[in-house]
Amino acid sequence: DLDVTAHEPDTAETVGWHPRLVRRSREIRLALGCLVIGMSVVGLTVFWARAVTGGGLDIGAHYLITNWIMEHWNLPSTDPALQGFSDYPAGSHFLAAVIGKVVGSPILGLQLAAFGAITTVWLATASILAMYPRTKRYLALGFLALLILLNSPVGPFGAQGYGFELVTNYFYSQAVGQALFAIAALWVVFAIREQKSYFSSAVPVAVAAVMSSAFHVVTSLELLALLGLLSLRELWTSPALREGFPRLRRRSFSYSVVGALLLPLFTLIIVVMLPGVRYQAGAAADDGYLELPYLPTPGWVGALAFLVLVISAVLVA
Repeated sequence: DLDVTAHEPDTAETVGWHPRLVRRSREIRLALGCLVIGMSVVGLTVFWARAVTGGGLDIGAHYLITNWIMEHWNLPSTDPALQGFSDYPAGSHFLAAVIGKVVGSPILGLQLAAFGAITTVWLATASILAMYPRTKRYLALGFLALLILLNSPVGPFGAQGYGFELVTNYFYSQAVGQALFAIAALWVVFAIREQKSYFSSAVPVAVAAVMSSAFHVVTSLELLALLGLLSLRELWTSPALREGFPRLRRRSFSYSVVGALLLPLFTLIIVVMLPGVRYQAGAAADDGYLELPYLPTPGWVGALAFLVLVISAVLVA
């Protein structure tokens, strides 16, 4: 009589490893994979960093602000050509100035900061996908691939994916700000997976929303939306609210419910009051253009974004 399991390869489950050790080994493999990808991207960055792809006036303005900060370490207020940027949210330019001071070039500082942000966003995206269960991981990966294809230069929407901000108009500040959002999103997914409390997951997002106002208002709005979704999730899953509001007066009173109601409001008030947000809100009043042949109005863009939000919620649930 032969034991049919005698020749099965040993796995973490068959040798009786603790689930925490199994999860730790997966996290180590994930970290090693991210390290390899990061090193590869760093190598490509060093190779291509001196190739500026942006055109128009954007690259010139970002260069002038970064160069001014490298020389004075404050925002331009006396230079007549740059007085309009005295209230500009220049957190990303201070970052570029620090890097530029090390490498000896403002433009190289901009490029390295931008490529570092692109690397961070895609590594965070890969890490989020790796946290999903296997079935949802492949569904999410397929959905992401479909979005990239639809928004590629040859796709029907033509909105293009993250990183193209630097190809035509060189939207440097927005590109760097997205890295902060990606890190916050990665933290939220990790916190939900580890079943951390509402405050453990939401307070860092609120802090990031305030900090991101020093980079770009779009990032602040994205982080406020993420904070709002976290709060809605907390309210939806709260046992205290499901049992009725009278229960809130007893020992089952949930501070997280109050936090979910007040934290997004307070964060929004702080963000709106910041000078960088007011500056970019005024700049947004100027008309621009967006060439999307299959999405002719902002309503269609909003509908597509809402559809992506619903599908993402289904994948996370």
